[in-house]
Amino acid sequence: MDKFAVIRIGGKQYRVTEGEEILVDKLNDLKVQPEVLLFVDGDKVEIGDPVLKKAKVKVKVITEIEKGEKIRVFKYKAKSRQRKHTGFRAQHTRLLIEKISNWYFLISWQLWKHPLYCQLNMSTHKAAGKAKQHVSPAGKRLGTKVSGMQKVASGEILVRQNGTKIGAGKNVKVGRDHTLYAVASGMVQFSTRLGKKLVNIVTK
Repeated sequence: MDKFAVIRIGGKQYRVTEGEEILVDKLNDLKVQPEVLLFVDGDKVEIGDPVLKKAKVKVKVITEIEKGEKIRVFKYKAKSRQRKHTGFRAQHTRLLIEKISNWYFLISWQLWKHPLYCQLNMSTHKAAGKAKQHVSPAGKRLGTKVSGMQKVASGEILVRQNGTKIGAGKNVKVGRDHTLYAVASGMVQFSTRLGKKLVNIVTK
């Protein structure tokens, strides 16, 4: 892949290479400095955000005003003998792409290859202390925590679940994460209503 860049001039984008001539919309200010949006040099690619500040494209004005191809416009109205023919030629400025450079990319690449830079970045001492390690939080341990006819106290967790596979019955409430817990002390009782399983707390 050769070296090229994508530049923006007058709100339009152009893919350019060194030595190439391009036609852009007529420029009022001939001291134009294109904005570089993308720089590619072989396998090295750098994308702007949205502009590459260190990348430069040097251009030279060849022709200040150059007319483009003629556009013919023909208007008519049926059955009224009204005909109108006009022509239009847009004005352009011809530019020569003299040089494409990216100083930040070039300097950083040369420094990385330099042997002194490699020595400075090489570790010579053993690191002290313990490195921070990411510890995953403990799982929620989903499932039913009690069995039928088991005695539980108020506030005790009955079921941990994702969603509401098991519904809350009498003396049972649902938490934010769909956990079912008892709001009264008593005996656990499972039942089914309209095809859905429920858990209840029987106090007497």
